[in-house]
Amino acid sequence: MDDLQDILVGDDSVKEFIVEYKGKEYKFKIKELPWIKISSILSKCIKYEKEGASPDLGEFYLNYLDEAIIEAPWPKAQTKMFARRLGKGFGKKLESHLPSPFDDEDEELKKE
Repeated sequence: MDDLQDILVGDDSVKEFIVEYKGKEYKFKIKELPWIKISSILSKCIKYEKEGASPDLGEFYLNYLDEAIIEAPWPKAQTKMFARRLGKGFGKKLESHLPSPFDDEDEELKKE
């Protein structure tokens, strides 16, 4: 059973980071979400159009933050409201600390 601990995401899997912006520091604490939860969030953010389907990354990050945030510079219950109003510069810095819905793990798996 101990070998499984390396592949499971527990309730205590937490990441803390600071976003520095315009000379100020903003502290965040987020929980790591399991793979299936991330996939579920992504699937709910797919936009279907005549040309095909594509993910709405804004909606993905909005819903990811809503699920994952433990502490933020704003009240947790108001995460979606604040996230919708973040400026591009701050939003990009925050996004750099979040998992990409399209990460490079598939390429790593191909190498194994």
